[in-house]
Amino acid sequence: PGFVRLCGVAHEVGVKVFMHSCGKMTSIIPDLIEAGIDVLQFSQPRVHGLDTLAQWSGQVTFWCSVDNQTTLQTHDPALIEADAREMIEKLGNQGGGFIAGYCGGSEVIGVPLEVQEIACKAFVKHGWYQGRP
Repeated sequence: PGFVRLCGVAHEVGVKVFMHSCGKMTSIIPDLIEAGIDVLQFSQPRVHGLDTLAQWSGQVTFWCSVDNQTTLQTHDPALIEADAREMIEKLGNQGGGFIAGYCGGSEVIGVPLEVQEIACKAFVKHGWYQGRP
């Protein structure tokens, strides 16, 4: 009920509601969408599974970086680019959309800026879904 009220007040004045989560919260995503959350921000989208998240594409916008606990940790350019492309393909939708994210402070978890740059370039390269930016 609290999120419903919060989202209602925000939407009344034209404000979108963003929610960040570290960790898995897959089981409550439908309730959050129903409550009115507009954007879900994950730094570890793979914990949910991209195919699982894809079922809500078009109902909510996903704002995600390439997974900072798995994919970015590999430092593998091909894997990072593939992950970025897969997120755009599975989560991008004109009805909800996908926002390519950046994992701030990633050097603390062993991901140098050069690796982040690989992810950013991959998002730019593949940042089109359904033929539109």
